[in-house]
Order: sequence, then C-alpha cells, then structure tokens
Amino acid sequence: HVNDKSATPTKVSHGVPQGSVLGPILFTSYIQRLTLKREVGIIGAVSFIAGSMIGSGIFISPQYLLSTIGSPGASLIIWACGGVIAMLGGLCYAELGTLIPESGGDYIYILKTAGKVVAFLFLFSFIIQPASATGIALSFAEYVVAPFYGDCTPPQLVVKCVAAAGIMVLAVVNCLTNHFWYSYLTVPRCVVNGRQGICSHEN
Repeated sequence: HVNDKSATPTKVSHGVPQGSVLGPILFTSYIQRLTLKREVGIIGAVSFIAGSMIGSGIFISPQYLLSTIGSPGASLIIWACGGVIAMLGGLCYAELGTLIPESGGDYIYILKTAGKVVAFLFLFSFIIQPASATGIALSFAEYVVAPFYGDCTPPQLVVKCVAAAGIMVLAVVNCLTNHFWYSYLTVPRCVVNGRQGICSHEN
C-alpha cells in the first residue's frame, strides 16, 4: 500500500500498529517484563522472613524486659504474645501477596488499597529508614568490639567505624545476590541468638 494515496496512515506504538489485535497482548507482555524476576525459592523465602524478623532487639531488649518484670516465665509469655502478633502480620502479608502479585512490596499494597496519596506519603517516609539502620549497626558494633576491651568501655570512634564497616559489607552483599546470602547468613544469626538464650538462662 505504499503507492496507494487512499491508504490510511497507520500509527505505530512500541513497534505495534495501533488497532492491531496483537497490540494489547504485546503491550501486556511489555508491562509484565517490568516486574522483578522470581528467583527466590522456598529456602531463600524462609531465610528472608527469618532475617527480617530477627533484628537487633533480641540482643538488647531481653535483659531490660527481665529486669522490669522480674519473672522469666512472664517474660516468655510476653515474647510468645509478640510472636503470635508477628505471625498474624505475616499471614496478612501472605494474603496480600496472593491477591496482589506485583513487585513493590508495601508500596504496591497501599497503592492498590488506599490510593496514590497515602502510597506516596508511605514511600516518602522511607527517608528516615537509614536512621534505624544506623541504630542496628551501632548495636552490632558494640557487641563486636566489647570482647576486645574487657571491662572497659569501647571508644565511640571504634564503635562507629565498625558500624560503618558493617553497613558497607551489607551493601556489597545486597549488590551481589540476595537469595544466596539470605539463605546462608540466617544460619549464623540463629546460632548467635540460640547461644545468647543459653547464656541468659545460665546467668
């Protein structure tokens, strides 16, 4: 139809002629390519959830909880209640992940349920997340340098340098591959937590 003057010009969008039956199908395929590749298996998923739940609080809060309540049994009951609440939250995320199988985490869930304004405010609040990472890194650094100083208080400069080094190591690990490291770094974390529980019971 190149030499036919009566032929209607055809507009092309992303290499697909407009009005073509294949247009919506190819466009849908184009949009699906924007989602993240699903390469996390069952072991990686369980390790990711365990790593997200086991934070720095387990290294700091038990002693304060026990000293405030004064009863090991009551402390265990409180921890069990917290575990039930965490499990309910995990079930909510499992339901959301089944109903909204899209990439984006919490943002996409809020976007689909509460709208763009609330989702934007939630996303903007991520600017304060480095503060929580700093607190976790400082807690980690205090436990790392404590054996080298005995009964003395470690210098703050050393603690901050170790915390910064820990953040840099985690940044490099996340740049490499997530599912591999989440699977293998969760094991030593659980071992450390178990050792701490045994030591606390002995004390």
